[in-house]
Amino acid sequence: MFALRTSEEDLLPDHLREAWRALHRRFLLDPPERRVAVFDLDDTLINGDVGDELLSLLIHRGLVRRFSWEQYRMECSADPDSAYRNAVRAMAGLPVKTVCNAVDSLLSMPLLAPDPWMHALVRLLQKYGVEVYVLSASSAIAVQVVAERFFGIEPTHAFGIRTNVVNEILTDELVEPAPVGAGKVEVYHQFIGAVQPVVAAGNSLSDVPMLRLLHPEGLRIWRGGATIPPAIEPSLVHTPQASVHPHS
Repeated sequence: MFALRTSEEDLLPDHLREAWRALHRRFLLDPPERRVAVFDLDDTLINGDVGDELLSLLIHRGLVRRFSWEQYRMECSADPDSAYRNAVRAMAGLPVKTVCNAVDSLLSMPLLAPDPWMHALVRLLQKYGVEVYVLSASSAIAVQVVAERFFGIEPTHAFGIRTNVVNEILTDELVEPAPVGAGKVEVYHQFIGAVQPVVAAGNSLSDVPMLRLLHPEGLRIWRGGATIPPAIEPSLVHTPQASVHPHS
């Protein structure tokens, strides 16, 4: 029997609403001890890329000089996982507070916004006690601020690429594992555990290893383009904005 409709459920499109109802029947009426949902951030939970915007702003302000925007874009085309790491390493020498202030500046501009469908879904999951986590290849500082500000996800549940910090100054020493590609699986197992997520959402090839962690009866959401990676393609239903499948 379906739960009563909530205001958040009303915000979901038909295909995602049906997927949510199936998820509710399988996992939330008589829930196990622990339920987890895991999301990518950029162009998945939010419309836009906070990592790109942060790097662009820091370069524009003259705070990052070791890595030009053109270099970054070229590296993204050749080796995106390396580019994401180098974008964070390029912030070495900056105070943590400076980067936090830059993120605050970004959020005061109309550059980034929570995706309304994903925002409604996250709120529904939180209402039912599902632990919601974010694993992103953007700067951990930015990921934590955005996740908390837009979705009420506590910083301890939001993971991004980070470097060691000495006396509140960022270094260029990456902390591994980094949540990039297969590293998202390593971060998941290290900080979240062995429990299989009942929801997993992403938009790029880098997210595929994380998406494959899904519980066999969970809900996988593909926010990427029309070409769905073969590793997650079976039974997915794609739309221009989201691809969802409550496994039968």
